[in-house]
Amino acid sequence: MLSVSTLGRKITTNGKTGKNSKKAWLFRNVTFDVHAGEMVALMGQSGSGKSTLLNCMSGLAPADEGTCQVDGHMLSNVSKRHLRRNLRNHVSLIFQDHHLIPGLTLLQNVQLARSLSDATATNAQPQQLTPDEALDRLGIGVERNSLPESVSGGQAQRAAIARSLVTSVQVIFADEPTGALDGENIGKVLTEMRRACHEMKTHMVVVTHDHAVAAACDRTLLLEGGTVHASDQ
Repeated sequence: MLSVSTLGRKITTNGKTGKNSKKAWLFRNVTFDVHAGEMVALMGQSGSGKSTLLNCMSGLAPADEGTCQVDGHMLSNVSKRHLRRNLRNHVSLIFQDHHLIPGLTLLQNVQLARSLSDATATNAQPQQLTPDEALDRLGIGVERNSLPESVSGGQAQRAAIARSLVTSVQVIFADEPTGALDGENIGKVLTEMRRACHEMKTHMVVVTHDHAVAAACDRTLLLEGGTVHASDQ
């Protein structure tokens, strides 16, 4: 179980630092659970704090209160050393930009993520995707030997998604993962993300502003008014 409990984050409202700064809660008392094998959409208006919340959950950004943990293992507000360990053993991130390594082919980028995950695997599954399978499922197998700079932005983003799907982590946090994709490929990619999530029993949280993306997830949460609640959409 991925458990978020009373998570909160303040932001500076007057652009000043130190004693002269004024702060307000961007979100507070955020509490929800995500079950293993569940793909949950997190929606909200621009500026509501969706990406910041995702970063606080993953440990990339500090929270001012509350916790996020998976199966009792703490993810939020951890030391840099603990964060590095989490990013190898427990958490994978899909950003809006692909962040592939230049000079490595798409396949090599995915293989590297798989090998780093395998070296410290604690959640390995017999049905875990191979790098080749992940690229094929996402429709870019024909580009497996291409370098990131020689493929389209959408193809590079699909390789970044494949990179997360081959790991043995317990949680995947995805921030607008389909933003670089065209309409034809969005549905296919979401289907494969959800399929992998169900097969691997991964906890997946997807930040999106797209209602079609949210509809492809198992359920939707809405960040509104500084807190999270179930969406009726």
